[in-house]
Amino acid sequence: MKRLIAIFAVLSMTLAAVARELPRALPDGPLSQSSILAFYDSLMTAPGTQLHGVMILQHGRVVGEMYPEPFGPAYRHTMYSCSKTLVGIGVMLAHEEGLLALDAPILPVLRSALDSILPPEVPEGVECVHVCDLLEMSSGWTADWGLRSRSLHWLSDYLSRPLDFEPGSRFEYDSMVSYLLSAVVQAAVGRPLLDYLNEKLFVPLGIEAAWEQSPEGVSCGGWGLYLHLESMAKIGQLLLQKGSYGGRRILSAQSVDALSACRRTDTWGDCYGGQVWGFKLHPGAYRADGAYGQFIIVVPEYDLVVALTQCTTGDLARQLESIWQVLLHPGKDDKPLSAKAW
Repeated sequence: MKRLIAIFAVLSMTLAAVARELPRALPDGPLSQSSILAFYDSLMTAPGTQLHGVMILQHGRVVGEMYPEPFGPAYRHTMYSCSKTLVGIGVMLAHEEGLLALDAPILPVLRSALDSILPPEVPEGVECVHVCDLLEMSSGWTADWGLRSRSLHWLSDYLSRPLDFEPGSRFEYDSMVSYLLSAVVQAAVGRPLLDYLNEKLFVPLGIEAAWEQSPEGVSCGGWGLYLHLESMAKIGQLLLQKGSYGGRRILSAQSVDALSACRRTDTWGDCYGGQVWGFKLHPGAYRADGAYGQFIIVVPEYDLVVALTQCTTGDLARQLESIWQVLLHPGKDDKPLSAKAW
C-alpha cells in the first residue's frame, strides 16, 4: 500500500487545471528511484504526519512528485510562515530598486505613506528599529501572538508597545514583525506587497498567488499566503539559481546571499538569515519554513529543491533530516531508473 501512495512516476498522474510548467526528468547523481521512494515512505509512515504534496527538483527539473488523495496539483495551499520568506524577497527587491535601505529606520518609512494608521507618538527607542532588525527577527519587541486576534489596528497597537530589548541585540521570532516588514515595503513602493510581488516576481515566474490582508489593507506578511506546490518549487529554484529564473534576472545574487546567510545563531535550534532559516548541521542549505510542515528547502550542494505541503504534528526536524539521511543516501540495491518506470 505504501508503494501505491508513494508514486514517483510523474507522467502517470492526471493533469490538473494548474499548468505544469517545470520540466520533468529522471534523477541522477545521489538520487535514484529507490531513494526517492524511500523518502516518500519515510514521510508517509512517520507518526503524526498528514502529507498533502511533495515535489523534488534536481538541476531545475522535477524528478519526484506525489500527492496523496484527495490532494492534487490544482490546490493552492496555505503557507503559514513560509510566507515570511516572500516578505524577505519583497524587501530585497525594493532595496535593489533604491526604494528601501536595509539600514533605514522603519518609522520614517511608515510615516511617509501610512501615517494615518500609525500612533501619533511611539515609546522611546522605537525610532531606532531598522529594516535589518526586522529581517533578522531582532526587532526589540517580544512576540505578542494574540494581538491580531483582539485588535483591528495592528500597526498602531504594535508600534505603541514599549521595546523589551535593544533592537538587533537578540533573536525573537514573531509573525507580527513580518507584518511590519510588509507594511514597510508597502509604504516604500506605494502598493501592497502582493501587488508588488505580482509585478516583480509572481507573474514573471508564472505564479498565481493569493495573500490575506489585514483590517488595515496590508498583506499579512508573516502568514496568509496561498501557493501551488509547483509555485513553491519555482521560488526554491529561483533562490537556488541565485535570483535568476528562465534566463531572466529577478533578484541579485547578493540579495539571495543576504537572505540565506546564517547571521543569527541565537535561535530555537537552527540559524536565521533574512526571513529564511538555515541548517546548522548542513551549512549552505536553507529553507522557507511554515507551521505544520510547509517547506521550501534549497540544497545548493546537490543542486536540489524540495517543496512540501502538509498538516503534520509530528517530528518536523526529523522529517527535514530525512532529506540527507534518506533521499540523498542511496541504498546498496539502488538501480538506475529506466524509462519503462514512467
